[in-house]
Amino acid sequence: ENVSSTSTLKDLPVRRAIVRTKLSSVGQSVPFPAIANAEGKYALYAIASATDWNLFASSLAVEVTATDPLSRVSKTLTISGNYTFFKASEASNRDIKLVDLSQVPDTTPPALSILVRGEHYYGGSAEIGKELEITLTATDAGGISATNLSFNLNPINDTLRQTSSCIPGGCTWIYRYIPQETGLFSYPVTIQAVITDDVGNRAEKLFSVSANRSGTILQPDPNKPPSVLIGSIDPPNGSIGVPVNQIIRIGFTEPVDINSGNLILKEISGATVDADYRTQTYNGQYLVEIHPKSNLNFKTSYQVDITAHVTDFDQPTPRALANPQTVAFTTPAITLTGALPLENARDAALFTAEGKKYLLVANDAQGVALLNVTQPSVPREVARVSILSPPYAQTNGVAVSDQALYTDREGSSVYRIGVATTYDTVLGMGVFRVFALNDPLPGEEILPRFIGGAILAADYSGVPTKVAIVDKYAYVTTLLLGIQIVDINKVIEPHLPSANVLAGAVDTTAQDGAETWPIDIKAIGTHVFALTRRLGLSSGELIAVDGSNPAIAQITDAAPLSRPNKLAVVGSVPIINRDGSENVKDLAFVSNGNQLQIVDVTDISQLVYLSTLTLEENIGNLTVDLERRLLYISQGVGKIQIVDLREIRNPKAVGTLAVATPGVLISEGGNLYIAEGTAGVKIAQLTEGVIRFEDQHQNQVVGAVTDGVTQVEVIVEGIEDTTRPVTLTLEDSNVPQLGGIGGWVDGTSRPATITVTPQVESGVIRAKAKYEVPETFVRFGSNGQPVDPAELEIPERGVKVTAKQLTAQGVSITLANEQLILKRPPVLLVHGTWGGPETWEKFEPQLNQKNLFTVLSADYSKPQDGYQFSNVGSLAVNYHIIEIYIERLLDKLIGKGIAATKADIVAHSLGGLVVRKYCAVRQDDCRRNIHKLITLGTPHLGTEVANFLESKRGTEPYSIFLRKIHKYFPGSVDGPALSEQAVGGPTIQDLLNNPLPVPMHMIVGQTPDGMMPYDLGLGVMWAGFRAIFNIVPDVSFPDRITFDPLGQEVLIHSVPMFGLTEPSGVPDISLGRNDRLVAMYSQRLRLYNNSISVFTEVDHVKIHDNEEPINNLVGGVKVLLESPTTSDLFLIE
Repeated sequence: ENVSSTSTLKDLPVRRAIVRTKLSSVGQSVPFPAIANAEGKYALYAIASATDWNLFASSLAVEVTATDPLSRVSKTLTISGNYTFFKASEASNRDIKLVDLSQVPDTTPPALSILVRGEHYYGGSAEIGKELEITLTATDAGGISATNLSFNLNPINDTLRQTSSCIPGGCTWIYRYIPQETGLFSYPVTIQAVITDDVGNRAEKLFSVSANRSGTILQPDPNKPPSVLIGSIDPPNGSIGVPVNQIIRIGFTEPVDINSGNLILKEISGATVDADYRTQTYNGQYLVEIHPKSNLNFKTSYQVDITAHVTDFDQPTPRALANPQTVAFTTPAITLTGALPLENARDAALFTAEGKKYLLVANDAQGVALLNVTQPSVPREVARVSILSPPYAQTNGVAVSDQALYTDREGSSVYRIGVATTYDTVLGMGVFRVFALNDPLPGEEILPRFIGGAILAADYSGVPTKVAIVDKYAYVTTLLLGIQIVDINKVIEPHLPSANVLAGAVDTTAQDGAETWPIDIKAIGTHVFALTRRLGLSSGELIAVDGSNPAIAQITDAAPLSRPNKLAVVGSVPIINRDGSENVKDLAFVSNGNQLQIVDVTDISQLVYLSTLTLEENIGNLTVDLERRLLYISQGVGKIQIVDLREIRNPKAVGTLAVATPGVLISEGGNLYIAEGTAGVKIAQLTEGVIRFEDQHQNQVVGAVTDGVTQVEVIVEGIEDTTRPVTLTLEDSNVPQLGGIGGWVDGTSRPATITVTPQVESGVIRAKAKYEVPETFVRFGSNGQPVDPAELEIPERGVKVTAKQLTAQGVSITLANEQLILKRPPVLLVHGTWGGPETWEKFEPQLNQKNLFTVLSADYSKPQDGYQFSNVGSLAVNYHIIEIYIERLLDKLIGKGIAATKADIVAHSLGGLVVRKYCAVRQDDCRRNIHKLITLGTPHLGTEVANFLESKRGTEPYSIFLRKIHKYFPGSVDGPALSEQAVGGPTIQDLLNNPLPVPMHMIVGQTPDGMMPYDLGLGVMWAGFRAIFNIVPDVSFPDRITFDPLGQEVLIHSVPMFGLTEPSGVPDISLGRNDRLVAMYSQRLRLYNNSISVFTEVDHVKIHDNEEPINNLVGGVKVLLESPTTSDLFLIE
């Protein structure tokens, strides 16, 4: 439109277009010309400068580049003739605006909503097995088709059905879905919808429904007053680290009236927050949304008072809220934690060596200082290097690189260097210095070692200031000679004169020929970026330089700036576009007067402005914490401004940190390092509360096994007040009202809540308490049955740990909460005579079908770890295998971050005696390392097979038998283990004289016919006995009636095994039932009680098979592994 010099300027939409201007003929040279008259369908205006110049131009070309592909405009507008420029003081907008009114694209995403209905759906919860109706509605002025929807529902099932309908400008999709039974009390159903309109604009919605078992969902009662839906409150009560731009949402059971100040958002100190209160119905909930009119403050506690004055709309008498609530939450804090005085800190570089953090500081006249900042609360100066004689030296810049190898003057390798730039204020001499910063020896600190230097300037012709390292080159900004590129290798080579150290230079003269000098420099890979300033003026440019070849390095693009000051660059930043797609960009953050400007520098041939944030005061240094998406800006005197970068295109100021004279800033790992001019160095931390866990060896862990013994140190950090106690609570993450989660170590009791006093450790405030795990993974009720049978099938449980502290106003604020994972104890499998890990090749997969256990098979069939192990070797040697494999098994869990103290052992046959021998010799270790022992067919009283073989030792049939056996059992088949299992022998008697100090359950095998079935297919070993030793049943012995230990009359087959008579004083184990190798009486250790389980149709080697009996056996072992050792299923001798 045509405007005169006195007309009011009209701000037309620009769709984020960026305008760069080039003047072809101007009375005076200014960076941003202003236009008072423009022809055609373009609207354009800009402002010249802050001065009141009257400018004239004969022609003007305007080049436009958009920041978003969907709104790209590429036009050149040429205005011929003389047009009057208005005075700067008459303009109200400093931004250039341009739009092609006929070609503005549609960039508005569709409106998308999800509505869930159902007879058994209420407040975000649905009943399992009942149908839900999910309605998706999308509208868009540009048009939508039914095929443009992407719909995902998890978990999906075959009950999903869909219909759709469209009208001009919108579509509706209806899905019908029935949540299925999964064995869990509840599980989330996630609904995701993505819609794209006909020109590519994208909208996405996510929604979650809680599917619950029948009878667990509360239905609304029309006769009851409204209530707050506690689970709908966002952020939840007691939240910490809440974003400062948070919208607070509260769900109610029915629509409520909020017009009378009955919901109040305020600081806990009492100040009310100015906010808009809005209501809406969404997915079965009646929501109230609180929109603060400005961002919340950092380091502040807030509360929402939901008072009894909240009412519904019933007539004639509205009903008041049934459950008034107070919701409290806290925003993050940034606090100073450490400081170190230095004379004048002008620049700094952060690096890590051998797990320690160091800060290399340009210390003005004092040269370079090296600080150890590993502990932010206690930074220490560890070295100082002078470069020129004070007081006339001024060290301006430092940089550190560890990406290239160098060789110093003595021929030693240097893999980390520091560089510094200094000039003598009297002689005008600029100096470049290089230091070796190799890793320190253990227990020592880095000692910077001078390895080379060069003179870069003389007579003030190129005073060096800042420096950036690219590969083996240093890009140095100078006062008059642009950017000088120094070959670092040549600096540290002694035979080359300093005049030859330059590899190239970059002329930073402006495009219009104006002299400039670079004031700051940074690099991303081989891309170098610098800020320049015109001599005598405040304006300048952001320039990009291709540094891939220093000899021909040149400016690839420049972006004009009105008042450039400092620069920060970050590579590989994810950015969400308007259409929902994601790009990875390299970004530059520029302090430009009182504006923060964010520039896309991914393509160094085309720098593109992305966004601008205008602040009240001028901006100085700045640094980016990409992990937390925060930008720190030094601003004026006494303040660091904190900017939220989660939306790169819309940065927001979210808080401040008071610092006397903020200078150079560096951020990493939640710490902010501040080179504060004459005040030295200070360190600040983002103090969101955190809970972490450590095991008994101070390893960081995420969980623990449930053995009733393992303890975890719970450490709360991010506490600011040491005068008020911290309360720690435990609750089950899934079913809070149930117990069985262990407790805090408090004397002899194990409460679910404990109060501790914060302490200061190494400058950090911490609250600590020890948590002791429950004794079982699955919780059992008083009836001996699992409280929740679903726990039998899940691999882990969660215990929620919450830390709270009262404020000065008496309000309980949650400092942090974290989930500790509970897992089952690990399981060690121990084989028997003539066996190895292959013993369990069918057993272990069935035991661990659903990855419920961490399992390891011990192997003492061959020598290892310095021991001559053998599966027929002596128990005196073989017991060492237990300590070796328990350590391996526990280390396996600890390596995954799971605290583990004890293991469960399942031992077959001789394996049970190996464990007993370990416990007899190492009783304390046994108690400390073994949770429970389950034996399968172990000859606790010996086996007469061993007695029989010993009686034949040395005979020819004995040798023949061993040769036959060797064909089927590789390795040695004869050894001490055979005789050590003899009934009444000294080894068995020694074990019986040393009671087992850990809980044990004995699984007893029984053959189907109750006796040794000599006349059946017996397998290799029994065939060998029959053929070689000529053993047959002695049928001359009749059956007889006897009584078992419980007084029950039973029929006992009186055929003795091998015709042996039992030793004097030993019960008749040769008679009666057995597993074809070991009599049941020996397997059960003379006992008849709940600590034994009898499995019929399971002979001594049945665990090798994959038949129905073994399935039953594995099922029994699973039950025993889940059961508490305090039950009567376990025996402690």
